[in-house]
Amino acid sequence: MRYDLVPRGTSRLIAQPFGAPSAAYSAVMQVAVASDATNGPLIAVLRTDRRLLVKHGSLTAGWNTEHTGVSVVAVASDATNGPLIAALLTDGTLLVKEGKLTAAWNTEHTGVSQVAVASDATNGPLIAALLTDGTLLVKEGKLTAAWNTEHTGVSQVAVASDTKNGPLIAALLTDGTLLVKEGKLTAGWNTEHTGVSVVAVASDAKKGPLIAALLTDGAALVKEGSLTAGWNTEYS
Repeated sequence: MRYDLVPRGTSRLIAQPFGAPSAAYSAVMQVAVASDATNGPLIAVLRTDRRLLVKHGSLTAGWNTEHTGVSVVAVASDATNGPLIAALLTDGTLLVKEGKLTAAWNTEHTGVSQVAVASDATNGPLIAALLTDGTLLVKEGKLTAAWNTEHTGVSQVAVASDTKNGPLIAALLTDGTLLVKEGKLTAGWNTEHTGVSVVAVASDAKKGPLIAALLTDGAALVKEGSLTAGWNTEYS
């Protein structure tokens, strides 16, 4: 059997059968996962050729090709609404679908640079779109809901949601200030910390919000239960 040498990364070659698809074009550049007790695992992989593949229900399920020309993927899932898939295209167009892998895409916005999603059985989908000009837009409840302008001068967004506490939205401003709100899209912002470089959030109906802030000095801070809870230094 004839083999070709195919570039892999920047410093090595791999041998593959002559005529086989190049491994360089099927490598994965991003993976996103979600799960709920009714629908099971939701797995999305974005290949280096910008093709988005998703599977649902079991780890051995077949892949479904969802879209091409994708730059970022985000997923969520809940027992009532099923899978929520957001695909940010290379031209800045944000597409979202919900309920099943074969559902039609809904064009949500253009000029988008970041996307974050969450979902729960009571409040439905939560979609956050950070525009290229730093404006943060968020919608909740359905894909066709109106956007709410949350803040300007934002560099990163993270979201979560649960059936009791509702949406949790974190906005990291360009100056390193971390703002967080909870319960509804029109809630007031709580200033959580300054000097933040990265934020992550989660939420559940029993323990409430979970907020993690990575400071510019490398310290990892976490708080739980309420937005006004004290910070715990987890690692520094």
